[in-house]
Amino acid sequence: MLKTGLVLAVAVMATSQSYAQDARDFERCAGLEDSVARLACYDEISNRQVPAEPAEPAEPAEPEAPVAVAEPIETVEKPVAKEPQPLTEEVGQEQLDRRGESREEPETFAGRVTNCRQDAAHKWYFFFGNGQVWKQKDSGSLRFSDCDFDATIRRDFFGYKMQVVGDDKEVRVARVR
Repeated sequence: MLKTGLVLAVAVMATSQSYAQDARDFERCAGLEDSVARLACYDEISNRQVPAEPAEPAEPAEPEAPVAVAEPIETVEKPVAKEPQPLTEEVGQEQLDRRGESREEPETFAGRVTNCRQDAAHKWYFFFGNGQVWKQKDSGSLRFSDCDFDATIRRDFFGYKMQVVGDDKEVRVARVR
């Protein structure tokens, strides 16, 4: 019984030392700046073979081949935000036509809301100075004191979002005219 307890205590100590070593290895890898070197470090840790039982000394093993590290990947700089383009007749036209053609368009458009109204469902209709009408599609709220303000409309993967210039909130909109 005493031997079993002693063996169990030694096994627990060995396991805790192994976990402590693993934690140090992971911290070492996490500290590497280069993503390729960091990945190679994690791969090295995960491929480590842990013997189930202590083995007798074996013949000297052949030295492992050095780990090949790929050349660093060039970092791509984020594009600088472009100035909003004028809100032209083409912006949102695909929603009116229902063609869904993909066109190369600037991402953000600027225009002036000259009038706005709410419908019975509390969705806003925004009337722009160029004659376009955009309807709020989500339940978000915008802050404006009157319906005469500059706004930007930004196209994303799901459609368009409108933002009052000077406010950081956006609402999803769709062109209706």
